[in-house]
Amino acid sequence: MYATINVRGINGYSQLVAVETNRDGRLLGGRIYSCFKEKGTGPRLDNLHRWVKEMRRFIFTDFPESKLSIEKDERNDRKE
Repeated sequence: MYATINVRGINGYSQLVAVETNRDGRLLGGRIYSCFKEKGTGPRLDNLHRWVKEMRRFIFTDFPESKLSIEKDERNDRKE
């Protein structure tokens, strides 16, 4: 099954997301863990933080007015 999935370059970037909400389900913040995939293996944590770097670039370029920020420690919070 995995042999048919392209994991070269940016296609190999992945993430694990942990979210923090209040009792009403409102997003308070969370943490994104960068992962990467290689052919023949499952996702692994990525110490180079490639997914987070790419997502930060994407948000800045395509959604400059967004209230979402991704900080260097991979924690994300909404700006009020």
